[in-house]
Amino acid sequence: MSLSSQEIDDVVFELSIHLEGARLRKLNAPSSRTCQLVLGRHVLLLDLTPSRTRLHLIGNKRLAPRTPPAWVMKCRREIEGRFLESIGKDEKERVVRLVFKDRILLAELFGRRGRLLLLDENDRVLFALIGRATIGGSYQAVKSTRTPAAASRFSERDPRTLAVNRAVEAHYQESDFQDLQKELARSVVREKKRLDRRLYKMGEDLDKTTGAGNLARQGEALKVNLHKVKKGQKRISLPDPFDPDGEPVEVNLDPALDAKDNMKRLFTRGKRLSAARPRIEERMRPAREALAAVERVSDGIEKTTSLVELSELEERLVRAGIVRPVKKTAQKKPKRRLSYKVYRSIKGLRILVGRSGRDNNELTFKVAKGSDLWLHARDTPGAHVLVPLGRNQDVDGQTLLDAATLAAASSGQKQDDRVEVTYTQTKNVHPIKGAPPGLVSVAKGRTILVRMEPERLKRLKDSVEK
Repeated sequence: MSLSSQEIDDVVFELSIHLEGARLRKLNAPSSRTCQLVLGRHVLLLDLTPSRTRLHLIGNKRLAPRTPPAWVMKCRREIEGRFLESIGKDEKERVVRLVFKDRILLAELFGRRGRLLLLDENDRVLFALIGRATIGGSYQAVKSTRTPAAASRFSERDPRTLAVNRAVEAHYQESDFQDLQKELARSVVREKKRLDRRLYKMGEDLDKTTGAGNLARQGEALKVNLHKVKKGQKRISLPDPFDPDGEPVEVNLDPALDAKDNMKRLFTRGKRLSAARPRIEERMRPAREALAAVERVSDGIEKTTSLVELSELEERLVRAGIVRPVKKTAQKKPKRRLSYKVYRSIKGLRILVGRSGRDNNELTFKVAKGSDLWLHARDTPGAHVLVPLGRNQDVDGQTLLDAATLAAASSGQKQDDRVEVTYTQTKNVHPIKGAPPGLVSVAKGRTILVRMEPERLKRLKDSVEK
């Protein structure tokens, strides 16, 4: 069961006395929904696992994967090494804020919707560490499911002895122990099955090598009786060269081969199987030893009664590759920043506006096609503007005016009532050698005088694609 709002309040009250001013020495993730912070000499656990969301101090650090998930690396870069300025809880929600200089680690400690977010000092979301949030947007609290206020299940708060924190840790130790024990047992069973399958397959291969001697005997029998074999035969009974008075040797033949090639084939197969046997036995030895070791560990997991001992076993199993480390949360690749903003003309055509000098250069010489319409405010710094057009497609008058308005609005003359804007096809625009990015020469340019219309400009700004 998760901590109630009152219980979190008691825990945080004690933490505020001991942790404020402590330096964040280490941050890691023992599992996909837990975060462990080493603050000074204390270890704080934030657990967002549904049905047991909580935070409290723990006596022993949890084992974390050697390769941390991406969100841990992001968080380390932002706050590791900083001092905790304050820790507090929202009055009406199970939301805890750990405040560092210019950064806030915020934990929503409720149900499946609980989140761990990194905010800046203005409550803008920098990273969604656990759960989802709009990056760059203001933090929007998610309301937890309200339950009637209940009395705390734990001791009275006592900052001196950290009574509530210790009681909460003891309460969850049993469930943590059982969960870890089950997880390790599942991992060990999975490893035992894998080793059993491997040994079974190697045993089958080993059984096949027992036929090496029989193949050699067939080859020898064929060697002294080549004249008796006719091409096309599939099987023949021949006297045993090692025991002429014994049972005849049944020789399996390939009907496509003659007697001599069949003999060579039998000797080759026999030698191959004979050579394979010691190699298979060599491979089986470490597999048997590994299986025995896994069975010993399995017994140890069942007999262990201490969470510390169980954690040590987990560490051994992780090093041995038996327990899988925490999976990395799939990270969405960030969208590539476009070198331009996209507007829509009143006719619905796209109008692209460069963001900077370098972006202007990319827009004009990498994005644009020769038939596109290119615009720029005349004799003044400003954005390159592009109207993508098909071959032999003409621009309509309103789209031309819209694009020219955007060129004027992004220029150094945007405060003027009227602005001259040059326009031409992109194939007539050329970079100037040695000049800064964005400076160009224009051939066959025409000029339009744009009157700045506030309503037109507002409509265009409202059409920008996010």
